[in-house]
Amino acid sequence: MIVHKKNSLVVFVYDHFYPDFSAGGPITSFYNLSKLLKEHQHIRILTSAFEYQTRNEIADANKNCWTDWKGLSVWYATDRLSIKKAIDDLPNSQPVTFYLNGMFSVYYFLYPLWLAKKRGFRVIISPRGMLQQGAMNRGKLKKQIYILALKLSGLLRNVSWHATDKQEREDIGLRIGYNLSIMDIPNVPVVAQEIHYPLVKASGELRLVYFSLIAEKKNLGFVLELLENPQLSAIQLDIYGPIKDQAYWELCLLKINDLSSPNRVTYHGRVNPEKSISEITKSHALILATHGENFGHAIVEMLSASRPVIISDKTPWIDLEKYGAGYSLPLKREIWIEKLSGMLAWNEADFSMACSSALLYYQTKFNFDELKMRYLELFSLRL
Repeated sequence: MIVHKKNSLVVFVYDHFYPDFSAGGPITSFYNLSKLLKEHQHIRILTSAFEYQTRNEIADANKNCWTDWKGLSVWYATDRLSIKKAIDDLPNSQPVTFYLNGMFSVYYFLYPLWLAKKRGFRVIISPRGMLQQGAMNRGKLKKQIYILALKLSGLLRNVSWHATDKQEREDIGLRIGYNLSIMDIPNVPVVAQEIHYPLVKASGELRLVYFSLIAEKKNLGFVLELLENPQLSAIQLDIYGPIKDQAYWELCLLKINDLSSPNRVTYHGRVNPEKSISEITKSHALILATHGENFGHAIVEMLSASRPVIISDKTPWIDLEKYGAGYSLPLKREIWIEKLSGMLAWNEADFSMACSSALLYYQTKFNFDELKMRYLELFSLRL
């Protein structure tokens, strides 16, 4: 039986957290998970005091101490000594679990892992998609050497693992080993709002939104190339998201400028999560031709807002078409052109049905009570 066990403590560790939201999905995951569990579990968050993009110190945060951020206890560390102080400051009177996210950060994975093992804390590692084939291909040799050294060091001995889907379980097995303690639990999505955002849809028009980091993995260039097709000349595209890879964005800008009507594409910059729903629902559907997502918060957020999505088949959401909630497609141009042409032809009734189906898909996929119980089990709240 899962129980309240408020005498235990879970420390979430990741390089970035709110109020800086520019690092994308993992931040959303922590926040949603923290909100889900905070009535049942003591949670603290250890993170960096520096913004993801600018590397400037976060202005509106107390540094190098446990401070409150919207009801959550957060430590914004400025250096390695601060990280050690945060860990040394943890109470000795209660069991502590370290929940490490990502795999390749020296300060917010390797160093806390070493300190946690030294203190005898329980450790759970959530790779957050960093062991996916697509992610591993970037800097492949360095990452392979790093993982080999990590395995040989013994630091991974007796740790537990959290996979957000079956593919990530396979990735962990392939890169780390198959004889491991792994729990599969999906990320915690945004809670669907009761507010609805109606939008008119006429046949022959289609407004799409790209809502993600701008990086090669997210494959915005593929989407822009699709817009070159004469059949899709009426599509408008709104782009929201931080620029993670400036060189890749420059290539995207070239593709935009090469369009016969470049003003069909608008870049809005990054959007505050508190305003994201009202912004992205100005579009008829989300488009994301990603090379790989272990969850895809933007996808789920769009579905929760009663909007269909058209995405690659490199995410967990591969059965969209079965529910009428959109499309999950291989990265073949002719298939995307066919489906987008069909969406262009949707009338108001077609679009309304797709919106209803998107929300139903979201409601079918997520049970928050079940998610809560499974995460409490992950953190060993068991009699």
